[in-house]
Amino acid sequence: MESTLIILDTFYNWPLVLLSLFAASAGSYVALEINARISKIRSRRGRIGWMLIGALTMGSAIWSMHFIGMSAFQLRIPLTYNWGLTFFSILPAFVASFLAFYVLQQKRLRWQAITAAGLLMGFGISGMHYTGMAAITFAGTINYNGTMVLLATLIAIAVSFAALFLFSYSRFLTSIPKKLGVAIIMGLAISSMHYTGIGGSSFCLPEQWGFLVQPDPVTTNNVLGMTTLAAITMMFTSVQFILRHEEKWDSRMNFVDPVTELPNRRSFNTMSEKEFTRYGLLITLESTLLRTYDETWGVKEADWLVEMISREIKVRTPAESALYHVDGHRFSVLLPQAEEALLRRQAKFISDAYTIAEEGREEDMYVPVSAGASFITADKSKSQTIQEAETALRNTRKHTEPLSFFDREKDDIDRENQLIQALGRALKEKELQTHYQVKVCLQTGSADDAEALVRWYHPDYGMISPGEFIPVAERHGLIMPITEYMLYEVCRQLQKWDQEGMRSMKAAVNLSARHFHLVGANRRLINIVESMHIDPSRIEFEVTETAAVADLDQAVRLLEELRRAGFTIALDDFGTGLSSLTYLQKLPADTLKIDKSFIDTITSSEKNQAVVKLMIDFAENAGMKTVGEGVETKEQAEILTELGCHYGQGYFFQKPVHPSQLQTLFSIRQQA
Repeated sequence: MESTLIILDTFYNWPLVLLSLFAASAGSYVALEINARISKIRSRRGRIGWMLIGALTMGSAIWSMHFIGMSAFQLRIPLTYNWGLTFFSILPAFVASFLAFYVLQQKRLRWQAITAAGLLMGFGISGMHYTGMAAITFAGTINYNGTMVLLATLIAIAVSFAALFLFSYSRFLTSIPKKLGVAIIMGLAISSMHYTGIGGSSFCLPEQWGFLVQPDPVTTNNVLGMTTLAAITMMFTSVQFILRHEEKWDSRMNFVDPVTELPNRRSFNTMSEKEFTRYGLLITLESTLLRTYDETWGVKEADWLVEMISREIKVRTPAESALYHVDGHRFSVLLPQAEEALLRRQAKFISDAYTIAEEGREEDMYVPVSAGASFITADKSKSQTIQEAETALRNTRKHTEPLSFFDREKDDIDRENQLIQALGRALKEKELQTHYQVKVCLQTGSADDAEALVRWYHPDYGMISPGEFIPVAERHGLIMPITEYMLYEVCRQLQKWDQEGMRSMKAAVNLSARHFHLVGANRRLINIVESMHIDPSRIEFEVTETAAVADLDQAVRLLEELRRAGFTIALDDFGTGLSSLTYLQKLPADTLKIDKSFIDTITSSEKNQAVVKLMIDFAENAGMKTVGEGVETKEQAEILTELGCHYGQGYFFQKPVHPSQLQTLFSIRQQA
């Protein structure tokens, strides 16, 4: 004769229900933080390690939420748990969480992979729930409502897809309130599956065991302490893991080149004089093929070639050398102290052309390099040695040799004289080129404004940096002709844009510090614009903060004169001066350009963001627009957008290019 089953009434301890929601949300928050950091790690081994930590955190959060929720669940009889099944039930949650992290870190998210991951994760979460339910032991049985089981499983799958989306979206969030909001949504979604599953479960007791039923609900705390402690321990461990590696991350982000894994220019620049003099020879090495590769084949192929060249240099350098990737196509090598003859032989070996095997090509790639070297001695500073190596490199290009050593007697004297003569010819023969770098509206992605930048490619010397020839021009009275030359070119380009239907385009021209000491300089610029019939409001003159405050009264007078003529004024490299905010109140500026040094560190801490926010707020209160200079990453662009900066300018959007290559519309969210 079959026994009659008693369906037991169910009750909930609501404070414990809230605790289960908190556990799920707290675990989600920590997992979000881990996910944001995984994307910054290049090595596969490092990413896998962090994925495991994230999966343990998220899995333990789901697991502890379940068992805290079970402690909140009460019947009128006592419940116990099979500890083996209890511990085993965390495995499906861990696997589901690891799968989520793994899929999200793939470079290309295909819909098939996302679909498969969402389904497997959903079944994993559901499997954890029902394995945990199977761990319950009591005198009766649990009957499941098939419809509710199906609904709970569908919720688990929906939660999994939501998790994939939210984790992917939250990777770029920097605001703590927004992260908390995402974590709470995640916690509620995870908990909804658990409580739906419980709602579809009937706890039944055979009639003959009816005497076990008590008048009041029985509190079951035998798993509460254990699961809560496990979740807190896992989350605390993960947080400590994050904090421990945060400083290391910041160092890598700021001082290590992500392509070659070599120390970068910043690392090289911060080397102390004492450490520098431990070495015997500095070699500055570059490959012009890299520039061609970048322009022809794109960034990805250029990065591959940079990495291959860096490996070749490593193979050729002796032990205890130091190697830096200081620029896109340039490296600096420091050789340990040795006899001069040996250093010369080592330098020659390093600067010989490289042969690189490329997958899919029958023949090896021939990579010629150019190198300049300077001996490191106690009587020279680090900066002087660097300049000497640069001079030697220019001689290498000039004489088409692979390597030149700096010769003080020969190189120091005539370089500037050669530049002066060459610059005069360049102005006469129009060798100087005008490139443009867009300023992108961070809210709309449109680019109706661009900065005009002078570029000089000399047939003998190669590309000459503005940082070298502009100071020479200032010292020898050629800076005003260069400014006039640039302004003429900008006016012609504005006319051309008008013919192409781009009548909203504006352009910025840089003014030298010498401008404020030249008689009639403003009138010469105004006359050019008037003769070209260009609306002055379409031209902005940029002046550095340092140049403006050097003779503040004169700068204020001349800049106000330009504004009255209809031009706008931008204060460039803002933040590098000693009394920025004091002088800013006096200078007649329409635009504030925040120096690149502040943008470089904006992702490393909230303190650095607060400094940039202060500049933006100050400018806005003064009625000025703000431009973030040197934006190189998507994260920097998004932080500037959140802080209220109006425009962004930098390589993330576009390098300085010929006007025919200029883009005028960007999608910050989609841009890689």
